[in-house]
Amino acid sequence: MLTERSARVVAASKLHRHVGRKRAGRFLVEGPNLIEAALRRGAVVELFVTESAAQRFDEMLAGADVPVHLVTDRAAKALSDTVTPVGLVAVCEMTAPSLSDVLAPAPRLLAVAVGISEPGNAGTLIRIADAMGADAVVLAGHAVDPYNGKCLRASAGSIFTVPVAIETDGVVAADALADAGLQLLATTVDGEVDLDEAMPLLVAPTAWLFGPEAHGLPGGLAAKATHRVRIPMRGGAESLNVAAAAAICLYQSARAQR
Repeated sequence: MLTERSARVVAASKLHRHVGRKRAGRFLVEGPNLIEAALRRGAVVELFVTESAAQRFDEMLAGADVPVHLVTDRAAKALSDTVTPVGLVAVCEMTAPSLSDVLAPAPRLLAVAVGISEPGNAGTLIRIADAMGADAVVLAGHAVDPYNGKCLRASAGSIFTVPVAIETDGVVAADALADAGLQLLATTVDGEVDLDEAMPLLVAPTAWLFGPEAHGLPGGLAAKATHRVRIPMRGGAESLNVAAAAAICLYQSARAQR
């Protein structure tokens, strides 16, 4: 049984940090739902499990064609970033595509999150994009690491089903999207196009640009958009967070393209 001092556990624990994940090209996933999604994708390299968790998740473990290591409760806690560890952690390979990779198949619907630093919002946006049938998500600018534990949990496994590309330069991303034949629709509070009247536009291949709620899209990036779109809000709220805005816009696009 491996302890928190075992070399394999120590090496895996380093994946809690962004620098460790980047260096190894791997990340940690915790809990049965995320791990089942990772196993279906073939992303799991190895599993760590406590004795009690091994009994609870015996069927999953029996079907996992990867090394399974029994660990102590203290080791499981070292591998976890949650308050109450489940006792089931997987090391997964990163398969993050490049922007050119996601553009190669001529996508029709992309969600582009610009400068999103809150992992819960980023993970929820990935989940929404998956649910709405988007071809990929692009995290542009100085965005959160999608392999952050909180982001992974918020994605509810969608990180393993929808491609997520990272492009640190938002302008480069916008230019590449436009060159690929996608119209760029920027969500802004003062957009000249009302989303309720945008259905004819949404039939075309589209990349939606979403900025953080606090300060929105950078002006230079919004200026590159084919159209700036506003979401009509008839209540008292002045703005929506990025995940809520993405849900509304991607749903409308999915309807139009269907």
